[in-house]
Amino acid sequence: MPTHPLTKRSVIVWTLLSAAALVASADAWVDVWRLAGENADSGHVYLAPIIAAWLLWVRRHRLKELDGEGRWVALPIVVFAAAMSLVAYHASVQSLWHLSSVLLLVSCAVAVMGVKALTRFAPVWLVMCFVVPTPGIVRTHVSLPLQTATAQATQAVLGAVGLDVVRSGNLLSFNGQAVAVAEACNGLRMVTTLVLVVLGFVFSRPMRPGARAAMVLLSPALAIVFNVARLAPLVLLYGWGYRELASTVHDISGYLIPIFAFAFLWLGVWGFDRVLSKRTNWTGARHSGLAGAAP
Repeated sequence: MPTHPLTKRSVIVWTLLSAAALVASADAWVDVWRLAGENADSGHVYLAPIIAAWLLWVRRHRLKELDGEGRWVALPIVVFAAAMSLVAYHASVQSLWHLSSVLLLVSCAVAVMGVKALTRFAPVWLVMCFVVPTPGIVRTHVSLPLQTATAQATQAVLGAVGLDVVRSGNLLSFNGQAVAVAEACNGLRMVTTLVLVVLGFVFSRPMRPGARAAMVLLSPALAIVFNVARLAPLVLLYGWGYRELASTVHDISGYLIPIFAFAFLWLGVWGFDRVLSKRTNWTGARHSGLAGAAP
């Protein structure tokens, strides 16, 4: 019968294996941090390990459920990660190379805690996938069109209140001043950031799967809406000549808007739950609130 694997010795082995995996994939990790610093759409890379560590801490009680059974599954994971890295090299798919380094860390956990670590800590591994920088194909087919769509939406919002804003591609002109919706303002970074924060929240407290899915699925659309709400006053500030103020608001709002969007989403789900909880127990609460299934 397998024994509980998390002795002091097993923790040391886990640490050493993880360190070895990091060293073995050092080139990939260095490339990850480099891209995160250079690409505005990959800022979520810095946030993902923090949220993953938080989810691991929140789920620490599940460590008692692990019996070390199925440690052999770590070997196929390592082989799969190596094959993924090889394919990434020959096909020049950078994101697969980065993802293979994450799989190596997962294999270290399985090698020590057993195969149940994959399911008991699934949210941790899901969040760790966000360590992979935004792939180039996503930037080409999502990020760049999103810039134009954001500019169109911002023009529509300002036009609805009677302001004359001219758009050319992702360039907005108001009061003779041109404002470009740059890559950092297209909303993709806000989407990934908000999704990460929401994942960290919904998997760190008791909630029914329906409530969790609703918050996660609604977060991208809400992030884009809040991003447009952020850009509209910036266009006005630039158009009225308050360039320094606009620049300051731009930088600060980039950090605050995801927080506001998350708060709005949380209040919406909470309010919906308050209306329906007595009849449907939608989130699993016994009486009210979002408490339900264990995190």
